[in-house]
This record gives sequence, structure tokens and C-alpha cells, in this order.
Amino acid sequence: MWPAGGFIDMQRSDRIDSRRLLQRDQLQPLLSHVDSEEAALRSAERLLREIPQVTAQPDQQKDYRAQIERMLKQADQLQRQRAAVLTHTGRLSGLRPDQVTMSQLIRRSSPNASAALVAARDRLRRLTGQIQQMSAVIAGILGETRMISSVILDEVIGGGASDRYNASGQRSYIPTAVRFETRS
Repeated sequence: MWPAGGFIDMQRSDRIDSRRLLQRDQLQPLLSHVDSEEAALRSAERLLREIPQVTAQPDQQKDYRAQIERMLKQADQLQRQRAAVLTHTGRLSGLRPDQVTMSQLIRRSSPNASAALVAARDRLRRLTGQIQQMSAVIAGILGETRMISSVILDEVIGGGASDRYNASGQRSYIPTAVRFETRS
């Protein structure tokens, strides 16, 4: 698997001495950090799943918003920690801070260490994709719910009704049977 002479030929003609490959124990701070990121993403996923129940119950919204604030602060802290851990790990592999990526670290790691990094990176990618997909679905549901609520409110209070045309080019009409008005 490794070429003779202890060097790995890289795509950009970089050569890495196999004696300087990162070992798993050197990557442990990064692997632990990725575990923390995964836990934070799972918490975010749980919060996203709660959105439909919270929007229906106004008394829970304040607590939910506080949970979101805590999650955002934790995400910010994790981002700063990730930068520090990557910079440290990059130094161990001989990379400048602006060169450090998971892919570069994988290339500069022993087979055992790179397998652990690949597994950790794939878990984060999979979880991030699931959260993005869930966010898109929830955003659609919330948008539809808002639209339905707005239409119902307009129908009940007669807002926006006139003998004119609406934005879609249809004649605006609200049945008088459901219109509430006040007399002055």
C-alpha cells in the first residue's frame, strides 16, 4: 500500500514522509471535538423535531427560544474550538493554518488514524445532510401554516377585501357571511 522509500505521492506532487504521518493518539483531540459536534447536531435535530408542537402552543415558545439561543451559543463555541483544534493538529502535520482541512489531515495520517477521521467526517456529513433536509421540510410546513392562518384571518375579519384585483390577478372577494365588521 505504501510506496518504497516511505513516501506517499500526493495529487499535487506533495510528498509526506511516512515517519511523520499523524497517529491516532495525535488526532484524539480532533476526534473528541468531532464527537462534541455530533452531539450538538443531534441536539439541534431534536429541537427541529419539536418545532411543530411549539408553534401551536404559545406558552412554550419562550422556553423554546431560550433553548435555541443556548444551542447557537454552543455552536459558536464549537466553531472556535474546531478552529483551534484544527490549527494545532495542522501544526503537527506540518500544515499552515490556512491549509488545514479534514481531507488534508486524512492524507497526512496513518491508515488507522485516517480511517477514524474518515468515519468521523462521514458521520458529520450524513447528520448535517439530514438536518438540512429536515430544515427545508419544516420551513415549507411553517410557510404553509402561516399562509393558511393569514387566509383564515383575512376571511374572518374581512381584511384586504375590495372590488379590486389581488396580486395574482384575480378579483378579490370575501363572502359577507363570514365578514365581521364594526359600525361607527
